[in-house]
Amino acid sequence: MEKYDIVVIGGGPAGAAFSYFIDPKYNVLLLEKRNYGKDTLHKKSCGGLLNETAQSLLSALGYGLPVDILVNPQVFHVRILDWDNNLSKKYYKGYLNIDREKLDNFLLSRSERENKGLTVRRGAVYHDFQRINKGAYRIKYRMDGILKYAETRLVIGADGANSRVAAEIVPNIQNDYISIQRRYKKCREMREFYAILDRSVNDYYSWVIPKEDEILLGSILRKDGNPRERFDLLEAKLREKESVIGDFLTEEGAFIKRPGWKAPFVGHGNFGLIGEAAGFISPSSSEGISYALKSGYLLAKHLNRYGSETGINRYESSCAGLIRNIRVKYLKSKLLYTPWTRNLLIRSGIHAEEAL
Repeated sequence: MEKYDIVVIGGGPAGAAFSYFIDPKYNVLLLEKRNYGKDTLHKKSCGGLLNETAQSLLSALGYGLPVDILVNPQVFHVRILDWDNNLSKKYYKGYLNIDREKLDNFLLSRSERENKGLTVRRGAVYHDFQRINKGAYRIKYRMDGILKYAETRLVIGADGANSRVAAEIVPNIQNDYISIQRRYKKCREMREFYAILDRSVNDYYSWVIPKEDEILLGSILRKDGNPRERFDLLEAKLREKESVIGDFLTEEGAFIKRPGWKAPFVGHGNFGLIGEAAGFISPSSSEGISYALKSGYLLAKHLNRYGSETGINRYESSCAGLIRNIRVKYLKSKLLYTPWTRNLLIRSGIHAEEAL
């Protein structure tokens, strides 16, 4: 059984940022279930828009994005289609249109290349952990059909909304939402992104995003009832109202968190949670890349400064700013996703450019 100081579960932006900034003095194993370019089973259900906050963070943290991550068209307006109130309004938003899988691969590959203390296992599916003695844990994972084991002192959960690490250390954890996204052939050119609000479909929002010769249609839906039936309703309405999607190509899905007022749980003792595994995702827009980068960096910073004994506890106290930000967006989401208050916001234009 191999021995490590830290095992990270998940190699998305949170896990990649943590493993890039953690000091090479730590012997780190990172397990990522996706095998980029070869794996179609574990594709991330994400619209692939990089907002200005995430762009600023990437710059501040020293990342420079290669041009092949960008996807045509690069457009800078969002049209809100409020089907509840029969309203349509366009706002400027400085998004970058990206290929999400290429972004994740780039971030993880950079960590793998530049941190000499890091070992990355792609195509590795985490199973569970067991405490084997005071301060030591056995990690079980499957790779190439073979069960493997690793011993570690610290476990970092960066495995998203349906985090197995979080489920093992947080009692009664629940995810009430899933994301469904379908790809279609493009019918015509789009010069803006769509954000669709329709209570007959969901109590959140849906999106339409052009990607080269394809169109993405995605939605965040409650798991109860029949979410696929509601998505089919969304597709039918879009075909009726907007001639943008053609023949169906593929579908992907994922669990997704929608934080409430309760603060995210970031771990304790020998366990740290970062990114969406901790609950760091916007309640108003479901944007998570900026939170993933920031939380991954903060945890690495505090482990580097304070060591493995108190680093995770110090990280918890440093997350106060992120938690305040999420609570502000939670309150904003109450206004945005209530039809009559949204009607007033859109008609008045007050803070409309920050709606999503």
